[in-house]
Order: sequence, then C-alpha cells, then structure tokens
Amino acid sequence: MTYNDLGCWANMRLAFIKQYRPQPYQSLLKENKLHSYLVEFDRQVQDTLILTEEQMRQAEGITDELKRQYQLEWVCRMNNIRSRVEEIVTNELVYE
Repeated sequence: MTYNDLGCWANMRLAFIKQYRPQPYQSLLKENKLHSYLVEFDRQVQDTLILTEEQMRQAEGITDELKRQYQLEWVCRMNNIRSRVEEIVTNELVYE
C-alpha cells in the first residue's frame, strides 16, 4: 500500500512500520489515523532536512560568496551535505 499524495519519506516509513512494526501499524490503521500520521511524519522529515542541511552548511562554511565565486565547488559540497542529511534522516527517523 502506498499513498500517492504523500512524499517519499512517508511512503518509506509506511513500508517500514508495515513490515517491522506491525502493532503500531495495525493500531494506526484501526483508529483511522494512518494517513494523518504519515502526513505529519513527512512534514517533520522535511523540516529536519532543511534545518540539518542549514546547520551543516554553516558549520562547513558554505556561503553565498562561495556560490558566486566557485559554483561547481559549491554544488559538489551542497550535494555532499544533502546526501549525508538524507542518510541521517533515513537512519534516525524513517527506520527507527
């Protein structure tokens, strides 16, 4: 089961709880709260992604000045951060 109106994070969480956390999954399903849970989960993940990415960007000194002067380096470093943030979110939120 997937919900087409939800983001990838919510669908990943759905697949995980359905397979590995059957009791909470069944409870959410019975109480008709599964969809609202997944909507809220996806929103929280998006907020965490934005916040964590910004924190890492600041900590690593990735500035708008770098973007102006060295665009390719800026893109590479931002892609690296995005990859690390997605890994963190996947491990700490989706598959907890």
